Formats: sequence, structure tokens, C-alpha cells
Amino acid sequence: MKREFLKSLDLDDKVIEQIMSKNGVDIENVKKSFGDVDSIKQVKGNDIV
Repeated sequence: MKREFLKSLDLDDKVIEQIMSKNGVDIENVKKSFGDVDSIKQVKGNDIV
């Protein structure tokens, strides 16, 4: 989500900050559900297994 979009809706800066904060928490929670992807990746030659 982009701040510019929320500003275009004429939302107050305080409201935009609350929305962005909640969005950030949601994104981090989704990332956690995937686990540590980097430790799972194994590169062998040009193939990812």
C-alpha cells in the first residue's frame, strides 16, 4: 500500500499513519507464515531445489 494513494483519498496524516502501521504488521505476519525461506533454499548449479 502506498502513502500517496491514501493521501489522494484526502485522509488525515494521523489516519494514514495508523493504516500504514497496521498494514506493516499484517505483512510481517504473512512473511512469518512462510518461515525462513532463505534457509530452505538450496542452490545446486543453476537449479533451485
